[in-house]
Amino acid sequence: AVLQQVAPSVMAALAQGPPRLTSATATFGTTVIRGPDWKWDNQDGNGQGTVVLPDWVQVKWKAGGGNKYRAGAQGCHDLVLAEAHGKHLVGALVKADMVESDMVVKRGPDWKWESQDGSSTGVTSISPGWARVEWADGTSNFYRVGAEGCHDLAIANPKTCANGHIMVFLANGNGFPHSCDKCGNQNILAKFHRCNDCNYDLCASCPAGAK
Repeated sequence: AVLQQVAPSVMAALAQGPPRLTSATATFGTTVIRGPDWKWDNQDGNGQGTVVLPDWVQVKWKAGGGNKYRAGAQGCHDLVLAEAHGKHLVGALVKADMVESDMVVKRGPDWKWESQDGSSTGVTSISPGWARVEWADGTSNFYRVGAEGCHDLAIANPKTCANGHIMVFLANGNGFPHSCDKCGNQNILAKFHRCNDCNYDLCASCPAGAK
């Protein structure tokens, strides 16, 4: 894509402060700080945090009812796949890095929730508008990135393309190599920024801005 000079209106918006974190920009590995709707006292230690994978997953059971279950939290896995899902086979532990909506699951090796599942299978769902963040002291929690119309977080040190779009940080390329549109690196497998509006990729070692 042809990149142009950043519009004055974009520069003015960026000058008002770090852009708020949204569901679209809350990607794994993004560095964040407290944002405009923060109401969680000193949970962040007045410092930076990192968006991490959700280690709990919401399940609705076929027998009725539902709850959140551990997909790595506390070192435990409450669920396994009851049906194959993508590359994951029946019986695979449900882990944070594989959680998607509409996975068919059943109780797993660390189940301790009595008969909440009604001895049936269930279906996973992802709650939109929330992101899990880990802070410097090792604590973590879920924060609003659009839920309830609120944004608890902002992007720390955001990168923008030359057209002024906020670039999304990607900690991995899902196993597929990408190329940097600035330096020409053809084998980016991890840690790069992408502008989805311009189809423009930038490796971690390149500064943001025009070509």
